[in-house]
Amino acid sequence: RLKHLPKTDLAGLKSFLPEDLRTKFDRINIAGSGEGEIKVYKRFKEPTPLAVSGRIKIKGASFNSPDMPEGPEKIMGDVIFENEAIYFSRASFVYGKKSYLVDAKIEDFKTPDIKMRLESKDFLIDARLKLFPESIHILRASGNYLNSPFNISGTVSDIKNAQVSLKGNIKLDLVNLRTLLPGISEPLTRFGIKGICDLEFDLKGPWKEFRNWDAVVKGKSERINIWDLKFDSVKLDLRIKQNALLLNELSAKPYGGALFSNMEIDLTQPNPPYTANLVLDGVDLNKLIADTDLKGRTMSGTAALKTTLRGYGKNTDTMKGEGSVLIKGSYLWEMPLLKGLGDLLFLPNLSSIVFEEVSGNFIITNKTITTSNLGFHSKGISLLAEGGVNFDGNLDLMVTTSVSEDFVKDTSEFQRLAGLLFAQAGQFLGNIKINGTIKKPEYKFVPFALDKVLPDKFKDLLGGFF
Repeated sequence: RLKHLPKTDLAGLKSFLPEDLRTKFDRINIAGSGEGEIKVYKRFKEPTPLAVSGRIKIKGASFNSPDMPEGPEKIMGDVIFENEAIYFSRASFVYGKKSYLVDAKIEDFKTPDIKMRLESKDFLIDARLKLFPESIHILRASGNYLNSPFNISGTVSDIKNAQVSLKGNIKLDLVNLRTLLPGISEPLTRFGIKGICDLEFDLKGPWKEFRNWDAVVKGKSERINIWDLKFDSVKLDLRIKQNALLLNELSAKPYGGALFSNMEIDLTQPNPPYTANLVLDGVDLNKLIADTDLKGRTMSGTAALKTTLRGYGKNTDTMKGEGSVLIKGSYLWEMPLLKGLGDLLFLPNLSSIVFEEVSGNFIITNKTITTSNLGFHSKGISLLAEGGVNFDGNLDLMVTTSVSEDFVKDTSEFQRLAGLLFAQAGQFLGNIKINGTIKKPEYKFVPFALDKVLPDKFKDLLGGFF
């Protein structure tokens, strides 16, 4: 029997579906209309079920279910069905305010076997799925999302709560993290993170509750840029287990050096506490500054840094930590802070000084980095910096200068006495206070307490005057 359908309610078409498939559609609400034809036939002398075939042109349909209260809408396209299969040919629909096109074939109605190709403006997937009463098996799924190709396989059980067990890989364009992780898009944009990262993942748990995942993510990248700084040979090893995020390794090779860091985050709290460690070694400063605002200035040296940080979530007020810095064989006088200091000292040959070592310790608390022993050491001049800089860039430093007598012997007495005092060890000493900001530092000489620089006999002599 051939039945022509000039215009019909799609909800009524469920009665024409094969029984195995019809029971799976009982929980689905279909709305809309379509037109086409349906052919129903049976060989009466053979114990076979009714055979159904036909074509329906769908116009403006929609559907939803208890598991998907807000399903696809504005569904349009051709549906071709036979007794053993259903085909969707270039069907279009809108879901989540995005438009999609789909080609699909459904076979084996007892446990539907679905082959499909789904695409939108920024998404493409070619997949084969197997549907069971309580789960979806993703036999294969490959595609591209925002120019990031991926492959996935696994299962989704307890469909309403989306319990997943998925494995796969993605070649992730890190610029797309701003779209994938809208909650942290602002800092991602501010840091200017760019690069391509190859990621492999294996995750199990409730899809919507990543804190409860049991997951492993490993990655590598030839180069990642942060604030235009280049990090080569990047490696990543990240785990989520028992409500904790463990960054076992994030390593790279920046500017001839090596970087290694790890972190642990407790995911059981709304404002999760963290502990992070960072080790940086062998960084060539001359190569580094070429990618900063200091490009074109003469600076050199090999830098190392160690630090441990602790805090809660994104709240920088809670950040605390400590660490150390070491720079060897460094020429730093064109570094903004030291350049202004050198101009104030007005000493000859200062621009030729290379610091054999710059070293010191620091602590981080109350949004301020503080040191009491940051020393710059060379044969002609040494500097000792005490104080700090806060996260807003405000400076509060006292720099003690120690200059050898030989280094200033050609300097006029006026220049020498402008801020330096002769000490008993053959050194000229001076205190320089630095305030202002990192971008606009302000310098001034601060008089030394005489009892710190004069021999005892001069203290006695001058005691009546001070």
